[in-house]
Amino acid sequence: MKRNLVYAFGLLGLICALFWGQAAAQTATTGSIEGTVTDPNGAAVPGMTVTVAGPNLIRPQSATTNESGFYRIPNLPPGRYTVTVEAAKGFAKFEQQNVEVNLSRTSTVEIQLQPQAATA
Repeated sequence: MKRNLVYAFGLLGLICALFWGQAAAQTATTGSIEGTVTDPNGAAVPGMTVTVAGPNLIRPQSATTNESGFYRIPNLPPGRYTVTVEAAKGFAKFEQQNVEVNLSRTSTVEIQLQPQAATA
């Protein structure tokens, strides 16, 4: 009798854990944007600030690329955003509009920087 009771509680605990995991996954209220910043030759560009702005944010969010050129901006409410990298290190400004972020999803924006035009 005790053995059956232990198995029953164990099974009940397992079922509760599975349902809790599904419920938690369904309650995510944000998404993210990530990608890699490269130069025209495809080499990673570390230390660049990638900024995301949009009407669903109180203020723009930003991240700095790591040594592999990778960036990630998490916890963005669903909506459309503009992703920018300001001109720096000899590169022109990059801007991509209408990047869509959905619930529990990661949108990828691969950024290839172009050389800054020489000024006379």
